[in-house]
Amino acid sequence: MQILFRLLLLAGALGAMITSGADANGKSADQAQPAEYFATLPFRETPFSPLKGIHRISAEEARTRKHFRFEYDAEGRPTQVSFMQGERAVSLNDSADYYFFAPRLKIEYGAKTETRAFFDKHGNRIAVNGDVFQEVYRLDERGYRRSLEFYNVDGDPVENSWGIARYEWSLLDDGSVAEKRYGINGELAQLRSGFPFFEVRFHYGPYGWLALMQNYGVNGRLTMNELNAAQDRLEYAANGDLLSWNVLDVDGNYSVGNGPGVARGILERSAEGYEIVERYENADGEPIANSYGFSYTRKVNDRFGNRIEASNFTLDGRQLMISEGRGYAGWRATYDDDGRNRTKIEFFGAERRPVIRGDRGYFAIRFEYDESDNEIAVYYEGANGEPVNSNDAGVAKIERNYDNRGRLTRTRHLDKTGTLVNHANAGFAVEERTYDDAHGVPETVARYSANGELIELVP
Repeated sequence: MQILFRLLLLAGALGAMITSGADANGKSADQAQPAEYFATLPFRETPFSPLKGIHRISAEEARTRKHFRFEYDAEGRPTQVSFMQGERAVSLNDSADYYFFAPRLKIEYGAKTETRAFFDKHGNRIAVNGDVFQEVYRLDERGYRRSLEFYNVDGDPVENSWGIARYEWSLLDDGSVAEKRYGINGELAQLRSGFPFFEVRFHYGPYGWLALMQNYGVNGRLTMNELNAAQDRLEYAANGDLLSWNVLDVDGNYSVGNGPGVARGILERSAEGYEIVERYENADGEPIANSYGFSYTRKVNDRFGNRIEASNFTLDGRQLMISEGRGYAGWRATYDDDGRNRTKIEFFGAERRPVIRGDRGYFAIRFEYDESDNEIAVYYEGANGEPVNSNDAGVAKIERNYDNRGRLTRTRHLDKTGTLVNHANAGFAVEERTYDDAHGVPETVARYSANGELIELVP
C-alpha cells in the first residue's frame, strides 16, 4: 500500500510538472489551438502548480458569464489568460486563486524560460502583488520549473508583497516537490503573509491536484509552526473542486491551527464551481467557528458569476447569526443590469433586515463608474442613504479620476461634509499619479495632507 501511495503521488507530481513546463526547444507557435473558457480556477498554494481552468463553459455562455479565457500556442501551452465577460476584460472577482493577480496575463516561452507580464482591463501593462512587473520561470533541460524570480518595471529583482523575491524547486525521489522561497537579501521566506510554512514539501495526487503540503521549517525537518500546524491535507472532487483542507500535526493527527484556527475546513460548491457553503470542525470533528468570527457561511452567485450574498449561520447552518465583532449576519451586493459592475453592498442582521456594520459604522457602500467601467466614486452611507464617516478610515467618500487610457491619476478622500480629510489608514487626503506612455505603472506618486502639504513623493 505504501509503494502504491508513493507511485500515485509521483504520477500526480509528474502530471503537474509536465503541464507547468515549456518545450525545451522554445519553439514559436505555428498555429494556435482554439481558446477555452472556464468558470473558475482551481485551488493553488504554489506557483509551481500548473495554470489551468476548471468548469469549462461554452462560448455562448461566456457572452454573459464572467470567466477565464485561455488562449494557447500550437503546443497547447497557455499564452494568454484573461478574466472576461463576453469580449471585454473585467476586474477580478472571487473565482481567481492566490496566484492570479490581474485581468490579463500574457506568457512567452524561451528555450529554458517562461516569462509572464500583467495587464489591467484596459490593456495597460501593470505591476501586481506589490511591485512585480515581470515573472521569469527558469526551466531545466526537460522543461520542468526549477525557479521563479520577480522583477520591477526597471528590470531589477524585487520582492512581492509577501516578502518573496525568488522561488526554488527540487524534484524529490518520492515524487514530492520541495519549495524554498527567499527574500531579496537571501533570507528564507514564509509561504505567504500569515502562513508561516518555510521549506515546504508538496505532494500531488493522481489527477495532479495538490494533496498534501508539509512544513519542513528552516532546518529541513517536519516542523510544527507557531500557528499549531505542520501539514495541510487537501481533498478534491475529480474535476478539481477543493472540498476540504485539514490541518495536521507532525504525526498526522488533526490540529486546530493556521490562520482560521480550525482543524478542518469543509466546502460545498455549485455546479459551476462557486463556493456555496464553508464550515469548520475541531480535531474531534465537532463544528466550531473560525478565528475570524464565522461559523457556517452560505454564499450565493448570480447568473453572471458574481457573488451577490454571503451570510453567517449558527453552527448547524439553520439560523442566521450576527458575526462576533462585526455586528452583522451577512451582506448582499447589487450589480448593474449587465452584471459587470457592483453598484452597492448592504448589510443585514439575523432577521435579514438592514443593520449597521458595527465595526465600520455604515449601513451600505455605494459605487459609481464612468462609461469605461472605471470606479470613480465610493460612498459610505447611513440608514437613510446619508453620508457617514467610516469608523476605520474616517472618510465618507472616495473620488477617483483617470486618464484616457483608464489609468488612475487622482484620488481624493472626503468626510461627510464634503471636506478633504486624511484617510486614517492610508495617511493622506489626496494622491496624484503621473505616467509615461509605455505602461500603467506610475512614474511619480505624490501624496498630500488635507491642508495641501506634500507628505510623500515617489520616487
